[in-house]
Amino acid sequence: MEKKFHETIDKAVETAKKRNAIVLVGTPAREPASESNPGINYGWFQVSSYVGQEYIRVVDFLEKPNIEGMAKMLGSGEKYFWNSGVFLGRVSVFLDSLSHFIPGVYGQIDFKSPRKNAFVCNYSKVRRTRMFDDSVLKNIVDSDRETESRNIRC
Repeated sequence: MEKKFHETIDKAVETAKKRNAIVLVGTPAREPASESNPGINYGWFQVSSYVGQEYIRVVDFLEKPNIEGMAKMLGSGEKYFWNSGVFLGRVSVFLDSLSHFIPGVYGQIDFKSPRKNAFVCNYSKVRRTRMFDDSVLKNIVDSDRETESRNIRC
């Protein structure tokens, strides 16, 4: 399992570099729709296609489903993944996305700070009110539908 995870991360890093994209790592959603299904504890995302272990396009993000919602998604024939919360990409892509979608967070970054973790510290103050996937990734997906100018790969 650990080897597979490292291979997935390596492939995600390679894809992020090659595509200049933010890569979201997820776990394929699985049945049954029940309280014991781990997926009830995760946000989900829908993809447009799934071919082998290659990256695929995210088309929607969904909050943690109840059992009825989970059953509906699993029975729909669509491809869903559990959102692991692992995002990879070039710093420039993250910063561009922050400046575009949540400029208030971007404006708090002190690029001249001598502190090594200034970006992490500043972002963590805002993070509690706006999750990264809701504030940035969902907006990228939504804008991509309209403009086809941005991509998210998983």
